[in-house]
Amino acid sequence: MISIPLVYLIFAAGSVAFLLTRKAVQAARARSYAAVIYLGGLALLPAEAYYDIDPNVAVPLWIMGVLIPTPFFMLHKAWIVALTALVAAAWCDFPRLLTFRPKMVDLPVVLFCLWPLAQAVLFVPDPDPPTLRIVMLLIGNWAVPWFLGRIYFSRAEDRVVLIDALILFSLLLLPVSLIETVSPLRVHQLLYGPHPFDADGVTRYWGYRPMAFFEHGNQYGIWIAAAAVAAWWRARFSVGPASRGGQWVLAAILIAMTVSAQSVGAICLMVLAIAWLEVAPWLERHNGIYRLGLLSLTGGAGLVLEGTVSLTSFGVTADRIARLFGFLEGIGRYSLEWRINRAIANLPQVQSFLVTGRGRWDWYTTFRPWDLTLMIVGFFGLIGLTLVVLMIVAAVYRPSSIAPAPRQSSRYVALALIGMTIFDALMNTYVFLPALVLLGSLPRKATPEQAGAGRPAARRSGHSGPVAPALDRSNS
Repeated sequence: MISIPLVYLIFAAGSVAFLLTRKAVQAARARSYAAVIYLGGLALLPAEAYYDIDPNVAVPLWIMGVLIPTPFFMLHKAWIVALTALVAAAWCDFPRLLTFRPKMVDLPVVLFCLWPLAQAVLFVPDPDPPTLRIVMLLIGNWAVPWFLGRIYFSRAEDRVVLIDALILFSLLLLPVSLIETVSPLRVHQLLYGPHPFDADGVTRYWGYRPMAFFEHGNQYGIWIAAAAVAAWWRARFSVGPASRGGQWVLAAILIAMTVSAQSVGAICLMVLAIAWLEVAPWLERHNGIYRLGLLSLTGGAGLVLEGTVSLTSFGVTADRIARLFGFLEGIGRYSLEWRINRAIANLPQVQSFLVTGRGRWDWYTTFRPWDLTLMIVGFFGLIGLTLVVLMIVAAVYRPSSIAPAPRQSSRYVALALIGMTIFDALMNTYVFLPALVLLGSLPRKATPEQAGAGRPAARRSGHSGPVAPALDRSNS
C-alpha cells in the first residue's frame, strides 16, 4: 500500500521545486500557482494519513472533519496544501507578503487558534490532543487558509482565479464520479488504500454516491455543489456571447455531477445559492433585511432558550415532528432525523462546560454529534463558537460607507459558497474547506477605482477551450 505521508511530501516538495527551477516567476502568477496548489491538492490528494483501520468497524465515527483537532491524524492534506500554497505564493510575490498589514478583522481567527492555551491554563486540566498540538492544527487548518485569502486573494480579480481553479479541478473529478456512481468501486482505495468511510452512505436511490478523495461522501457532495454554483456564476456573468456557450456546458456538467451524487442537502443548498445570486445585488442595497433577519433569529432563539417562548408557540409539536420524520423515512431519508437526534442527545452533557468548552475531542459520552457547530461548542465552548462567528461577520460585513458591489462582482459568488458552507456545517463536520480562503479574501476596503472589479474576464476570440480562462493569463 502506498505511503500517504510520502504522497504529501512529494506533492509539497514537488510544488516548491517546480517554482525553484523556474528562471523567472512573474509576481502576477502567484495567485494562479497558489490556487492550483491549494484547490488541486484538496481535490486530488488522499484525504488523510489513515492507519489502523479496523475492518470490523463499518463506520468509525471517531474520525471527524479536520477542522476539529483529534489525536489520530497530524498529517492531512488540509493544512499541507494550504501551507504549500502560501509558501509558493510568497516565493512568487514576496513583496505582497511584506506589504500585508494585519488588521482588527484578523483578530478573531488568531484568538480562536490561541484560545486552547487559555483553556489549558484556566479550565481544562486534561486537554486531548495536547494543547500545543491543538494550537498547531488550528493554525494550519484555520489561520493559514484565512491569511492565504487575505494576502493573495484579496482583490476581486484574484477571487476569479480561485473560482476558476475550483471549477477546473472539480471537472477533473468527472471520471472518478462516473466510476463511483455506477459501481461501489472506490478509486481512493485503488490509488491510496482503504478509506474508513468507503461504505458509509454509499448506496443511494439509484447507483452510488461518489466520495473521490475527500474525507466523506458528504464532503464530496457539498464540494461539487459549490463548484456547480461557481460555474453557474461564471456562465451567467461572463462577458461576451462567445464565451457563454462553453461556460454553460461546464455548469451543466457540474450540476449533473451534483444531482448524481444524491446528497439532498447539497442539492438544496446549490439551488438556493443559485437563486440568491440573482437577488444578491438587491439585498446588498437593502441590507437592513439582513439585520432584521439576524435580529429576529437571535431574539427568537434567546426567548426559546430562556423559556419565555416555547417551540409549541411556533406550531412545533411532537406529533408534527413525528409526522415529518415519518415522511422522510417513507422516502428513504433517514439521515436528517439521525443527525438531529445525535445533536439533541448531546445537548444535556454540554451544559456543564457550555461557555468555556471541554478542551477534548471526545467530550461527548455517548456518540459524537455529526455537525461541526456542536462539535465546536463541546470542544471550545461558546467562547470558541463566538470567535468563529465573529470571524465570519468581520469578513462578510460591508460598511454602509462602501457602495454595494456591481452585479457581476466575485464577492457575491464568494458569499454564496460561504453561506452554503455555514448551513452545511449545521449538519456535517466534513465541510467545504475552500470557504476559509474565500472568507479571508473578502475583508478589503473598496476604492472608487475598484467599484467595477470582480467581473469575469472575457475570453479573447482566439482562445480555445472553455475551462478556467483566468488561470492561463497573468491578469484577470
